[in-house]
Amino acid sequence: MITGTIALIDYLRKMVQQFTQAVIEPEAEQQIGAGSHQRSAGRTTQRNGCQERGLSTRVGELAVRTPALAAQVQVSPNCGRGASF
Repeated sequence: MITGTIALIDYLRKMVQQFTQAVIEPEAEQQIGAGSHQRSAGRTTQRNGCQERGLSTRVGELAVRTPALAAQVQVSPNCGRGASF
């Protein structure tokens, strides 16, 4: 009985972790303005890797990966190749 309960808790923990990860990704895409590896005129920022964070839940501690977002840098049209200073 105890091993069955432990297996159930492990199963629930895995399901909650997958669900949480599935919710984080679309929210990040919405905030960025484009999906992963997609180009878009409406892009407001870009991904800068992922960070693994701990999340305390009723089924235990979960490790979720959250995308790190970089601020969009505005480049002057005069900067770049052939620009004179």
